[in-house]
Amino acid sequence: MSPRPLFRWLHRWLGLFAGLILAIVGGTGAIMSFQDDLLRWMNAGIMQVTVPEGATVLPLPDLLARIQAQKASPPIATLRVSTEPGESAWVGFRARGKPAGEFVNPYTGDLLGKARGEAFFHTVENVHRRLLAGNTGKAITGASALVFLAIMISGVIIRLRRAGLKYWFKPIGHGALAARTQSWHSVMGVWLLVPFLLVTSTGLFWSYDWSRNLWLVATSTPKGKPAPYKMAEVSQSAPDLQAIADRLATLSANRVQIFWPNKPDEAMRVLWQNSATPHQRAFNTLQLQPTTAEILADQPFVSLPFGTQIIRSMFALHSGEYFGLVGMWMMFLVSLSLPLFFISGLWLYLRRRVRPRSKLVKFSKITPDTAPVLVVYASQTGTAQTLAQMTAQRLEAAAQPVLFRSLDELTHAELSAASMALFIVSTYGDGEAPDQAQGVIKSLLGKQQALPTLSFAILALGDRQYRQFCGFGIELRQSLLAAQATECFPMLMADQADPVVLDEWGSQLASVWGGETLTAAAPSPAWILSKRQHLNPAGMGFPTFEIELTATHTMRDEWQAGALIDIVPLQPTERVAQWLHAAGLEGSQRVLFDGVEQPLAEALRHHELPAISAGKPGHDIPTWINTLRRLGARSYSIASLPTDGVVRLLVRQVQTPAGELGIASGWLTAHAPLGEKLTAQLRQNPSFLPMVDPTVPCLFIANGTGMAGIRAQLEARIAVGAKRNWVILGERSPQDAYWLAQWHLWESEGFIERLDWVFSQLPTSGAIRYVQHRLGEAHDSLKEYLEENAVVYVCGSATGMAPAVESVLSNLLGTEGWQAFRRSGRYRRDVY
Repeated sequence: MSPRPLFRWLHRWLGLFAGLILAIVGGTGAIMSFQDDLLRWMNAGIMQVTVPEGATVLPLPDLLARIQAQKASPPIATLRVSTEPGESAWVGFRARGKPAGEFVNPYTGDLLGKARGEAFFHTVENVHRRLLAGNTGKAITGASALVFLAIMISGVIIRLRRAGLKYWFKPIGHGALAARTQSWHSVMGVWLLVPFLLVTSTGLFWSYDWSRNLWLVATSTPKGKPAPYKMAEVSQSAPDLQAIADRLATLSANRVQIFWPNKPDEAMRVLWQNSATPHQRAFNTLQLQPTTAEILADQPFVSLPFGTQIIRSMFALHSGEYFGLVGMWMMFLVSLSLPLFFISGLWLYLRRRVRPRSKLVKFSKITPDTAPVLVVYASQTGTAQTLAQMTAQRLEAAAQPVLFRSLDELTHAELSAASMALFIVSTYGDGEAPDQAQGVIKSLLGKQQALPTLSFAILALGDRQYRQFCGFGIELRQSLLAAQATECFPMLMADQADPVVLDEWGSQLASVWGGETLTAAAPSPAWILSKRQHLNPAGMGFPTFEIELTATHTMRDEWQAGALIDIVPLQPTERVAQWLHAAGLEGSQRVLFDGVEQPLAEALRHHELPAISAGKPGHDIPTWINTLRRLGARSYSIASLPTDGVVRLLVRQVQTPAGELGIASGWLTAHAPLGEKLTAQLRQNPSFLPMVDPTVPCLFIANGTGMAGIRAQLEARIAVGAKRNWVILGERSPQDAYWLAQWHLWESEGFIERLDWVFSQLPTSGAIRYVQHRLGEAHDSLKEYLEENAVVYVCGSATGMAPAVESVLSNLLGTEGWQAFRRSGRYRRDVY
């Protein structure tokens, strides 16, 4: 394990280990920050009294006499008085342990009792220091403070290689919620690092002898508490209170606390403050001869060595009082932040570790006595994985044990041991396997090992627009049959997740295990077409539009970079009217469609229109319309993040040989009116996930409308401050360079370290050039990026650009290196 991942691991687990204790210590510390102010607020009439008109504070002898008249024993041990008008005095009586005290009206001498809430704050302090667990709790809080130091150190080390002060000190305000939370968690840790170090190191002063000794050595302060001042002569008489009062009057003090001697040879100790005192915990000290009030020793706080001042200010440093009101508020916020750090850290951990797993099916526990059914998927955009999860859930509901596997994780031993396997696999591009399943069939079934006891069924997903429809599913079936496995029922092939085929798959499952038929989640109308902008009116390519969809609901983090949106288009009204006229049908006649009676013209907008040459539908229109193929959803790469507030698409118009616009592109770019509610469904794309680790370099390659997927990926990288980004974009001409100003802005801000534009139809004498040519020319830079574990993203054409880019990478890495690179997950593509 390299140092950075090790420190990241330490930071995470130490935070989880000690986070709750630190949250408790921080929360109680925040409560204690303004303890005195809260007690005063709660104890009007006890800690503060009304000043009688014309009254003055009683002289010291009179005040003490009235106190002793009300409470003759135990004897007085200490008295605290203040010159602040309305401030109560406080008297402590000698008792075992700390003096038991009461507040006193300094104008009348009446005892006012204890302050309400003191017991609560004593409990809070006990939790803060000892977790209500005595020495054991003290050891735990002390250990958590040491762990907190390790958390701070590891956090700094994790960020050492992150460039730019902006990244260190400014949290991001955009991007996914997890990215923003991570940024705030990290940046606030940087901002609060010095206060954290201060509060932790001062807290350790009371936790461990070795820590206290370090402080004493560092400040050149003698060990041990100051001994009581011993007088040369023993005083046999009672203290002269008037003489002491006269002495105190010469101090110009605003706060005085008097300590009666415990033994006859001890001096009377006086702690006092005035306006020049550095902070609330800094006291000047007088040692007085009790019977004469003679000054035996005078020790102003400012005359102490600086190291001793620091030791005596330890509590003030810990609480922030050393720095006045600003410091107290700072320490309050620092203490309050500890629970927030724990909560945000725990949330980030659960989001990464638990939340993704919670989306998966929870399968029965496999035991040696069960015969689990293998449910295996190979998915490029997530559809096959979703259907596999639904299949597994169906079997679980029927009490059938299931072993759920991705095809690339499946072992030959697991396959050989199984008696039943259900495969849900997609075909990507022109007959290819999904990226993570590249070469899996050969490694899994190419060893000529027979599987005579295995029965299997395959649901293959594909797109009939490609020449090798469901090519990967066909290849898998042939390999399984060659291994002597038995097919339960003929392979089902679904064109763009055709619901009819999915229902047939569900019916086959129901025939064995019972239950309802399987139905894929239908797209829901949740998005409004809010913007349509022609981006290349002077371009050489087909018209391309920026499309924006606005949510009809409160939008949260519903997708991440790389996600797709499946949109179900409608036939334009004019095209349906022309078809009805050619077919000799009335569009106004009523038919039942999707359980709703509606005009035939409206129902036909949801279907592919058959050729008139195929014959007219006849008189049974209600039956005929249900035989038509429904328009399937079209997938588009999302070019925005949820924080943008819209789903942004890049849609190029497609024309049929007859000169008509394609159904989906025509619907979005021309026919659908602004404000139209679209039937659409967001879908994550597991093969095109964002790389949010800023330290990992990324190479983005796109042509045409593939810039949409790349834009979202780059926006996600910018959200976390990542700057190791190399972007190669290709189009016909500069007039077809979509979002040109935005790319250059990100380049100028330092978020793109290299931006290459390739225009294939510039009026130059050279040969036609594409992105793969630029990639090949940058051989050295490409090699350096790959050696730094870069992730390569490819988005755009599957028939020209993507294979050519893969050829460049394969030539550089070699055949085996290229295959290993694809299996590593560092090659991510969204091509079509």
